[in-house]
Amino acid sequence: MKILITFSLLFAILGYRSTAHAEESVPAITPSATPIGTQSPVPSPSPGVVLQSVPHFKAETISKQAFDFPKDLKMPTAILNIGFTKSSQKAVLQCGKLLEDDFKGLVFSAAELEGVPFFIKGIVKNGIRGTIAESLQSRFLVFFEGKKELKQLLKFEEQAEDDAYVAVLKSTLESPSEYHLVFSGRCTGDQGLDQKLRRDLLERVK
Repeated sequence: MKILITFSLLFAILGYRSTAHAEESVPAITPSATPIGTQSPVPSPSPGVVLQSVPHFKAETISKQAFDFPKDLKMPTAILNIGFTKSSQKAVLQCGKLLEDDFKGLVFSAAELEGVPFFIKGIVKNGIRGTIAESLQSRFLVFFEGKKELKQLLKFEEQAEDDAYVAVLKSTLESPSEYHLVFSGRCTGDQGLDQKLRRDLLERVK
């Protein structure tokens, strides 16, 4: 009887150790940190790599809501579609519609009105508002400052002053309210969205 009990205990101990070893050898499955279909923020840069930070400006939506740019974008990835001249608003409107088809909900169109006399700013804003669908007015921005800085950031060219300037902005992992420029280009919208521009945007908006 003692021998039988001893063997039973021995088998129980060996069985426990075998099970424990098997459990330890099974690797843990870690779920992906970024769900499929969402845009990823900018990862921390490698040593020596300098990213272009997006400066902060006070703006407002065309529906007269205060907007702290870029903090109030409030999404990991956004597309800025901005014009710097009166004539560029045609390109901004056309490109905005085309961009919205491919990047619905990510596009913020804008007009830079720094330098426009204060007594006609209201007239200009009302004129722009009349061309924007009500559903998009919360994502149409009006800037009254930062023209020099935005031109520099987006590589503005005098010979292309009437184009819309399109940029992909991504928030940082460390601070979601801080954004970096990851791409910029130009759009006229005359003959649809330029295919190279579209490919570049699709690549950066991942």
